Amino acid sequence: MPTMEEYSINELGGLITVCAGALATVLFALQKSSCTEISCCGCHCKRDPKLIKKNINPEGPDTPRPETKKTPTKP
Repeated sequence: MPTMEEYSINELGGLITVCAGALATVLFALQKSSCTEISCCGCHCKRDPKLIKKNINPEGPDTPRPETKKTPTKP
């Protein structure tokens, strides 16, 4: 098994760059998502995509949501 001394600083820098790029890609995809509940790698988040979209582009339309059927409640 190779030790840390066998890797050059360029290889270590490349590894860090690739890992940071992968993490940035996942975060960007989560930011652009219109999901209200997100679960990824053991982390859970509930959010309102309309507020996020409004902060990114205040003039843009609201994020469309799927329609859900409401059952009538009995008094």
